Amino acid sequence: DRCAFCDAPVVVLTEHEGLIPPESVLPFAVEKKQAAVKFKAWLASRWFAPNDLVQRSRQEGIDGVYLPYWTFDASSNALYQGERGDDYYETEQGTDADGNYVERKVRKTRWTPVGGQVGRHFDDVLVCATTSLPRTLTEGLEPWDLHALVPFEPSYLAGFTAERYSLALDKGWVTAQQRIEQQLRRDIEADIGGDRQKIVSMQVGHANTTFKHTLLPLWISAYRYEGEVYRI
Repeated sequence: DRCAFCDAPVVVLTEHEGLIPPESVLPFAVEKKQAAVKFKAWLASRWFAPNDLVQRSRQEGIDGVYLPYWTFDASSNALYQGERGDDYYETEQGTDADGNYVERKVRKTRWTPVGGQVGRHFDDVLVCATTSLPRTLTEGLEPWDLHALVPFEPSYLAGFTAERYSLALDKGWVTAQQRIEQQLRRDIEADIGGDRQKIVSMQVGHANTTFKHTLLPLWISAYRYEGEVYRI
């Protein structure tokens, strides 16, 4: 067969011993005909798309793929030290290029040391568990309608490709912590207040951490053109 992610020939191995089975699945809400119509309309709008790309799209179309994801829940908090910056203005005197006397207001910042703690409960922090697609593309698919998740049944996979996860659970948790810390940094900046904020240090802790393995639906086409892989 060919790989839906990079259009390369692929041999699929089906051993699954030791893998964590999916707990839930988000069924396809867009049928293949609808996806194909949107795909062709998008291609038609690309003025500089090569003709052979259009021809290949007619021949090979678009693939329905279930992507593996880890989702993490955690109660997280961060102790921080930082600085709060409050802007103020002073009037400075001088001359312009022609030697004329001028006054101008100059913005300055008064910094004050601060410290504190922020925390929140994170629900369903998503981490795509495949390396077949760049992280920028998978994060661009968010947000997903996770309220529509249903318990996993093999029947949902009929007629579709379902990729096994290639990102291990522990590495997925590392990525999830990065996303959690990004939000905690925003929370810290809001807690510091003022016009400007500096975070000098932060210590993050997590409690009540749980995870799920879930499958999320994607329509995708991949083409190789002049040595480059293009994905839609």
